[in-house]
Amino acid sequence: MKNREKFIKSWGKTRQKGKCRYIAGTVLLYTAIYWGLTIMIRIARGNGLTRLHESLPAFIAGIIGVSFGISANWNRNEDKYYFATRE
Repeated sequence: MKNREKFIKSWGKTRQKGKCRYIAGTVLLYTAIYWGLTIMIRIARGNGLTRLHESLPAFIAGIIGVSFGISANWNRNEDKYYFATRE
């Protein structure tokens, strides 16, 4: 019961900000995590920042995948919110 109320409150705030802002914020977060990890791994392996452009195709594919996934997550949370507020 408490989790449901917490979700309703949290998702209510998120949905007021809008879908585009939700997607953009999440994609930005994933972008920062991806590049941060990529740079740390390359430095740990001794490659430094040379040939960092080789990671670009994986990055672009990841951004596309995250964008679709986040959009689907938005729709799932909207359904969950709808049913939670109707009960």
